[in-house]
Parts: sequence; structure tokens; C-alpha cells
Amino acid sequence: MRKIISLLVLAIGISACTFTESPEFVKISNVKIIKATATDFVVETLVVFHNPNNLGGRLQAQDIKVYVDDIHVADVISEDFKVPSKNVFTVPLTTSIAYKKVFNTNKNNFLGNVINMIRNKNVTLSYKGNLRYKLGGFHYDYPIDYQEEISLIKSSLFALSSF
Repeated sequence: MRKIISLLVLAIGISACTFTESPEFVKISNVKIIKATATDFVVETLVVFHNPNNLGGRLQAQDIKVYVDDIHVADVISEDFKVPSKNVFTVPLTTSIAYKKVFNTNKNNFLGNVINMIRNKNVTLSYKGNLRYKLGGFHYDYPIDYQEEISLIKSSLFALSSF
């Protein structure tokens, strides 16, 4: 009788914790400069997911590279993100980018590069890599290949006024 009750409790427990599919990637949104200093600026990007499961898991950045106008300027470094169950959630990706990398590290032409950037007003910011979802021994990779035009004028002018 104890074995039957134990099996029944185990079956109910397993059915209560459903895992039907990996969380759904919804979109990337809110790419914005959140901080600027004399040497660098910080970009925050939100990646939106929907988890239909009763179980959570973890998401981690897997070698996500950041490019400005096709120049590799930084790598996304983030801690594992805890995935909530049965919820829509956002994963923030925050990256610090040095101005000297954006301006091709050419100190002799720094002012010319800044003037060029102000005249063009926008740069193309790109993310390429993977976000990995993990739950126990199961994992699933979400390829990230996203680009958006952003304005560096505000952060550049702020940085120039700090010299």
C-alpha cells in the first residue's frame, strides 16, 4: 500500500511540474545609452522572453559580441539570469564600450572621427552570439543577431565636455 501511495504522490508531483517547451524568444527592445563618461558609454538592451512552463531555469550569455558600424568593440558579460515560471520576462544585457574602440583607436584622427559621427548622427549597434537556456541537463541556444541604429551624439558631447 505504501508503494502505491508513493507512486501516486510521485506521479502527481511530476505532472504538476510541466516542461512542455523551452521559453519563447519574443524580441529585443529598448536599446539605449544609460551612462556616458569621458572614456566610455554604457548600452543597455532588453531581451524579452515568454516562459509557458511551470519550471524556470537559467539563461546565460554565450560569447555575445557587440559591434558598432561593423567594428568589434566589446563582449557582453553578464551573470546567469534566473528564468521565472509561467511569465513574460526581460533579460538585461549591459555593455560598456570605449570611445577609442568606436573611433578605431586612431588618436591622431580622434577629432575628425567625432565630427564625422556627429555629422552622421547615428551608428549601427549590432549584437551577435547566443543566449543559452539551461534546466537540469537540458539546454537550448537562442541565436542573437540583432542590429539597430542609435545616436551617440548625446553621450559623445557629454564625454567631450568632460575633457
